[in-house]
Amino acid sequence: MDESTGVRSCYSHTPEGALLASTNMLISGNDPQVLLDTIKARVMEGPGKDIAIGQAQQRVSGNDTTTVPMEVAGFRLLSYAEDKATVEVVLAADDGTEQVYTTTATDMVWHEGDWHFALQDDGTGGPVSGRVSDLSGYIEWGPGDG
Repeated sequence: MDESTGVRSCYSHTPEGALLASTNMLISGNDPQVLLDTIKARVMEGPGKDIAIGQAQQRVSGNDTTTVPMEVAGFRLLSYAEDKATVEVVLAADDGTEQVYTTTATDMVWHEGDWHFALQDDGTGGPVSGRVSDLSGYIEWGPGDG
């Protein structure tokens, strides 16, 4: 981890490495500045990166404190090849009234010796996103899971 920015790197060239890179990117959204720094350092160049940087900069400059902290609740590997992977992650957040599960997929690319994110041209993460009611069909993530 880069001590000055909080950006994580040096993931193994394995499905597990792609999973850890993906989850760390998603959880970095709990801190707008870390998210911005992570996007700048760990996202492949393209229009999606530019859009994501702009959105993250708005959160940083607007002092956005409305984000509900999220944690990883589950995952599944949608595809894996030597130079790319698609990981679907379920994030859990407690909005004060209920536990909310949001799923998102990230397309990962092995580039210059580490996993990087390949955002869609519109700045979104990947082919799947939305809400799920429970963790059926996912590998649960947390204490005592594995």
